[in-house]
Amino acid sequence: MFSNPMGSISVLEEKNSACNSSDTVLKYGRITECRQNGQVLIDHRLIADRSISCLVSPKEGDLVLYSTGAKNKAFLLSILDRRWEENSDTSLNIELSVNQSKELSINAKHLKLHGTESVDISSFGSLSISACLGNLKVVAQNMFTSLSGILMQTANHSSLTAQQVNIEAKQILSTRGKNQLIIAEEDIRIDAERINMG
Repeated sequence: MFSNPMGSISVLEEKNSACNSSDTVLKYGRITECRQNGQVLIDHRLIADRSISCLVSPKEGDLVLYSTGAKNKAFLLSILDRRWEENSDTSLNIELSVNQSKELSINAKHLKLHGTESVDISSFGSLSISACLGNLKVVAQNMFTSLSGILMQTANHSSLTAQQVNIEAKQILSTRGKNQLIIAEEDIRIDAERINMG
């Protein structure tokens, strides 16, 4: 039976159910405190554990659905509304976050990740992006790569096309191959204090 936002819903269990110790009650409430151990305080009176299926991290002020059962054990089941925030509208245009201390997997035939302004992907450890049987395509206006260690590229064929290419090394610049070709339509200039050939 549904009621107003602070009402309750009774969930009847089957008599032969394995969890037939008592009826479970679903209620609406407002989070008044988020604790560091993951628990939340609802309506200044009830402490609830966050259920595994509630992936979105709760915030103070959220309207939530929670359950109470045997020994007054409570679980936060779902976040229903967060439109109490300043400048929030009547849509779901709100900030959401998912915090998981262990592995979080998303599997889909087609997966799209889109940000209207920006997308940030970061890792304190390793980051792996692979397309073993397909193509990896990067399209951008500008691309900057900064490494504190080694840059190593391995390919059967490498091709670079640009209006202008500048390569600068502070110490040694070395190119090596079984055969090398240097072709210019106009001039070739080699400038150094010493030039050794042969």
